[in-house]
Amino acid sequence: METLFNSPDQFKSRFATVGGYKTHYIEAGEGNPHKLLLVHGGAIEVGMGCYRWYANIIALAKKFHVLAIDELVTWFLGKE
Repeated sequence: METLFNSPDQFKSRFATVGGYKTHYIEAGEGNPHKLLLVHGGAIEVGMGCYRWYANIIALAKKFHVLAIDELVTWFLGKE
């Protein structure tokens, strides 16, 4: 099974700054016409963010343009 951890050439790790806050996201399946946004849950754990979807992103990218946003970690780093 292809995952983020064994198929690094199948996705892109990117950053975006919105409203002065910088956050990370993963993008895969860019050529596909239908977009799919994956948002992590509000679990007590901190640190997995968009990587909670590690087993799903590559499979979903075969049919969708997948964007998986990471946790906004700038709350303790401050604005960019």
